[in-house]
Amino acid sequence: RMSRLSSDSSYVLKYRRPCSVSRNSRNYPDVMMPAYSSNAWNFLYFFVFIVGTLYLLLPLLLAIIYESYKDAKKREFRATVRRRRFALEGAFRAIDTQGKGFLSLVEWRGLMKLVRPNESEQAVELMFRVIDKDGNQQLELDEFFDLVSLLQRVRVKRRREEWHDYNCLC
Repeated sequence: RMSRLSSDSSYVLKYRRPCSVSRNSRNYPDVMMPAYSSNAWNFLYFFVFIVGTLYLLLPLLLAIIYESYKDAKKREFRATVRRRRFALEGAFRAIDTQGKGFLSLVEWRGLMKLVRPNESEQAVELMFRVIDKDGNQQLELDEFFDLVSLLQRVRVKRRREEWHDYNCLC
């Protein structure tokens, strides 16, 4: 029984290297040539193996990995949007102390003094008008959700202007 086991393991060891080489294509002709020299039709097996692997299986694997990555990024983005909306809704409820369901211009000015203390009155009022889509001088919750994107745009614009001012000094 021991001799049978040792012969089985030698069989595995004998073919372990060719399988590894064919999998990573290192020294590929060294694997194919002994089979090709015994029968020229063995070339067809290796050709089909390489073409099938390179043009069918690897692109399929890449597509599966890409789809999984894309789905994970979508889930991550949706979770981020949900967290942001939840945080903004909490902030809206905290600012709307009277529970009216909207923010007036006076409450908006108070908020902006906390968030952007160096902002001018004109800029604060302009932001209010931009966010107030229906023009009723009241910021409802759905309009308040646009606050983050507006503040990010203003910050980017300011950084560009500061960079431009810096370049003019040089």
